Amino acid sequence: MTIEQTIEIPDSRIVQFSPEMQMGRFRIVFFPEPAAPAKATPAEELPRVTRAELEAARLDPIIQELENLPVEPDWSWLPEGLTPETLAAKDIRALRIKEKYGV
Repeated sequence: MTIEQTIEIPDSRIVQFSPEMQMGRFRIVFFPEPAAPAKATPAEELPRVTRAELEAARLDPIIQELENLPVEPDWSWLPEGLTPETLAAKDIRALRIKEKYGV
């Protein structure tokens, strides 16, 4: 016997079944419909910053540290033979196991 019903899922995302429903084994199949595209909201206008404010911000020690960050990341920690292009999830897993258990 097959009973099919389309339901609306409330904001709480909790779906309750009728208390009259018999107990037993059930198969529930979930076919979500594609969500409606989000309505475009007008872009927020960026705050305007004067050159004087920008120069004053550059004197901030945190901003100076951020400006001195290396452009290229340091990949020297990778084992020989691995490059960022060839690094895969299995390699990362092996590195973490080796680091944690010394295997």
